[in-house]
Amino acid sequence: MITPNKSLLKFITAGSVDDGKSTLIGRLLYDSKSVFSDQLETLTNNTSNDSFDQQLNLALLTDGLRSEREQGITIDVAYRYFSTPNRKFIIGDTPGHIQYTRNMVTAASNADAALVIIDARNGITEQALRHSYLCSLLGLKHIVYCINKMDLVNYDSLTYFSIVKDLAKISQKLSCSRSFIPISALTGEGVVNISRRMPWYRGHTLIEMLNELDIESTRNRAKRISIQLVSDDFIAGKVLAGSLAINERVTLYPSGDSAKITELRTSKGLVNSVHEGESCSLKLSGPSILNRGVLIAGKDHQPRVSCEINAVTCWLSDDNLKHHQNYILRLAAFETVCSIRKVVNLIDITSFESICPEDQTLKLNDIASVIIQVSNPVSFDNYKTCKSTGSFILIDLSSGATVGAGIIN
Repeated sequence: MITPNKSLLKFITAGSVDDGKSTLIGRLLYDSKSVFSDQLETLTNNTSNDSFDQQLNLALLTDGLRSEREQGITIDVAYRYFSTPNRKFIIGDTPGHIQYTRNMVTAASNADAALVIIDARNGITEQALRHSYLCSLLGLKHIVYCINKMDLVNYDSLTYFSIVKDLAKISQKLSCSRSFIPISALTGEGVVNISRRMPWYRGHTLIEMLNELDIESTRNRAKRISIQLVSDDFIAGKVLAGSLAINERVTLYPSGDSAKITELRTSKGLVNSVHEGESCSLKLSGPSILNRGVLIAGKDHQPRVSCEINAVTCWLSDDNLKHHQNYILRLAAFETVCSIRKVVNLIDITSFESICPEDQTLKLNDIASVIIQVSNPVSFDNYKTCKSTGSFILIDLSSGATVGAGIIN
């Protein structure tokens, strides 16, 4: 029996190159009967003789870009959808190559959980640990470590438990729940159906884990609208957190001006209230300075306003961070010039320990605690209070390329 109003779980697959992320998603889609007939035909047409290369064909369900198929890798984030009688799912298949870490960060910022895939033959890789740390940093509540390709180690329990022991020790520093499961995406063992070849494992199948992950949380009471457009007749923006209503008194940041909402309008027309995720236009009473990037907040749970931001950032550029060089900081719709005043410490990705930096620079994929100096006061929140006003990107002034992304402590 199908449960009405099924909950939605958004999760990503992460880990190193060739550990089987795309194949695992293909297996989930195939075994849960979520493959469309034309996709199934594509798999069949790619079969030669009686030899069925399951790994390649299952991966084709997610590696949709031609360049990815030709190179045999995942470059972009491929999204797929499926459901069970208990829950609906959106899967983000993220790239494993270290140079595409930014794609993984983007996908993880919108997910509830992550499946970190580990090749049983190779054990724990630096990229698997990097992805784990970034998922924890971005506020994901669950990481499920899938020890994959168990068929290639003859479903050996000692191999599995050795990896789990090391993972459990390292990952205990992460601020999220952790689960471990042995699987073979290629043969389907432990993914949707109970494995007959691993009787020593008595836990849930992967699909059972995904069905039972608790993603319910108390909605934060912060109320935020970021102004994106100002005209003579109205202002327009997006509700980043909470909800706001007609006649509600609000405060504008960074100025601190007070105002009252006198009109709200969405694509449905005039409304009495707007909620998180909705775009709206509104009118305010009272004199105030209105520009793109101004933050509208409810009277309670006010944001911070400062020219200095303590944050954790992941450097995403081949060009190293230059101490005191100017960049553009973009936070929601607000932009200002900034510089990294200090690199406080680096994160050792193999142990998750903080280490003192040798110099005040960051290299590609370095993760560090930093102090950012901005040229104009900016209003922001702790990331746990509001993701949209607690996260930012850094942009190169000359090229316009995104060079870093971070969250605010």
